[in-house]
Amino acid sequence: MNKYIIQTDSIKEASNASLLEKKLISFEILSDSLDKAHLLLQKENSQIENANLELKKGLAETTSIYQLIFLILSVFTVVTLFFTINKRLKQERRHKIILEKQNNELKRTLISKDEKDVLLKEIHHRVKNNLQIINSLIRLQSHYTSAENYQSRIRETENRIRSMALVHEKLYKSDDLSKLDARKYIEELTENVLDSFQSITNIEFNIEIPEIKLSIDTLIPLGLILNEIISNSIKYAFDGAEDGNITLIIKQNEGVILDISDNGVGANLSYSELSKNSLGMELIESLCEQLSGEFTLDTSNGFRYIFIFDELN
Repeated sequence: MNKYIIQTDSIKEASNASLLEKKLISFEILSDSLDKAHLLLQKENSQIENANLELKKGLAETTSIYQLIFLILSVFTVVTLFFTINKRLKQERRHKIILEKQNNELKRTLISKDEKDVLLKEIHHRVKNNLQIINSLIRLQSHYTSAENYQSRIRETENRIRSMALVHEKLYKSDDLSKLDARKYIEELTENVLDSFQSITNIEFNIEIPEIKLSIDTLIPLGLILNEIISNSIKYAFDGAEDGNITLIIKQNEGVILDISDNGVGANLSYSELSKNSLGMELIESLCEQLSGEFTLDTSNGFRYIFIFDELN
């Protein structure tokens, strides 16, 4: 009986040991499976983290691209707005200038009837005075005219009248009816006088005149003075010479100085000898007095006239 119990216990122990061994094996298998699952889970987590890093990196790049695009669009918008505003401002300034010009033109054309009457009377008065001057010039010239020199005397008279007509032509083309540009008038006057003579000498003019405007009452006698002096230089100063120079300078200091000279042969004659039987010298002296001036004449090295006026206006 005891032997049976012992055998039975042995069988139970063996059975329990086998069962325990099976459980251990199952546990190890389960443990391996868990380890593999854990490793797999870690690998998946690592992949997920990498994917998250790539996603963040892509998102950062995308954000930078969007920021760059936004910046470019902002700059483009600002630049476009600047040029648009600048263009509009320029157009407004241009329109303002045009309107100002149109207003000024309108003001000039809308002269009152009284002003028109005053201007018309002034023009008539000037024309009358100039016709009287022309009449006096012709009458004086007749005293120096003969059968031998009448053609040259007529040409001299023509030049004198042309110098006066040039003033009226300039006045007609000018917006200012009271004063004219002295330099432009004198430049054109010298060209007209030179063109009226058939001189074989190549004559050049050196003109130095500041920007001054003079009234018609000043330019008429001044133009006649210059006409006489330039004509005399062209006719007599460069006899036989190929080239000649006439210099005309106006300086403004306390008064006005007119210095006109040529580089011609000059003359060994006194002023009284030059004035004898010469309407030109008589006119120069008379017109200089009319402008409240005085002059000196030097003939030692070409002809040089220096006029001094208290003022010219």
